[in-house]
Parts: sequence; structure tokens; C-alpha cells
Amino acid sequence: MGRNAYTKIIGLSGKPTITRIIPTWSQAGYSASVTVQGYNFNRTKHLFLSAESGVYTNKLSAVTGFSPFNLNFYPYLSGQDKVAPGSSLSALYPAFSGFEVKVEDYSIASDNTLTFTLCATQGEGLVNIIIVNDAGYSDVNPFMDMGPVSGITRTISISA
Repeated sequence: MGRNAYTKIIGLSGKPTITRIIPTWSQAGYSASVTVQGYNFNRTKHLFLSAESGVYTNKLSAVTGFSPFNLNFYPYLSGQDKVAPGSSLSALYPAFSGFEVKVEDYSIASDNTLTFTLCATQGEGLVNIIIVNDAGYSDVNPFMDMGPVSGITRTISISA
């Protein structure tokens, strides 16, 4: 049976999707309460912060190369599990660098809202939020459709 006028194609995805971060900026040296809005947060396995060089000068900037879908890749994830062992998702979701936020340090209010406290930074730059579940992880690339003032972004800008 082929496609015809009655066929409808619908895309499905269970990976976390970030649509908005509030606030979109913070001041270096100060902690900030951050609210992340989007989709598919109820099944979150891990939350990572990935920052530009110099934003964190302590252990946060020293963590590198997480590969949540390849168990043979070092360093291994901590937390609830190693996320989809043997999954073919490793080709779609390459390794990234970041600091894992402990499960007890973030709160999932709903499938669409997650909150955490951003640790005080030592320098200026961008901090990216990466949310991981069994289906994949949120996009690690910055996203600015309408500019940083609009709040439609996946990064937090740290200024002096």
C-alpha cells in the first residue's frame, strides 16, 4: 500500500526539547535560579551544563567528553543509569563536554518545566544546558531565533 491523498506523515520525538530559558543572562560571581521550558522533561535522566572556556575555572570546566549512548566511552555517566545501553543513538548524538548536575539539585515541575540553580561562575561567556533522556538529548547548539532579549534561547549569557 503506497502513500496517497489520505496519508499523513507525523514526526514523533521523545528527546528533550528546550524552547525557553529564564533568565537568559546572569552576572559572573553570582548564582541564579533558572527555569527551563520545553518538552519531554518527565523522563529526564541527566542534566548537564556546558560552558565556554573561562566561565568556570574550577572542576566544572575540567569535565570533558560525555557520550551518554556509548558505554565504552570514558568518562562514564553517573546518575540513574547509563542511558539506553547499546543504543544506535550514539551516531545521532555525539559526545559533548559538560558538568553533570546532580539529580537532587534540579526539580522537574512538569513535562514542560524544569528548574535548577546555576552555580556562580568565575568568568564571562555562555553556558549551555543539555538535558538527556533515553530518546536522546536536547540540542547542544545555541539557539537564538529572536535574540537574547526575547528569552527564546538555549544558552545563558554570563556578563561582568
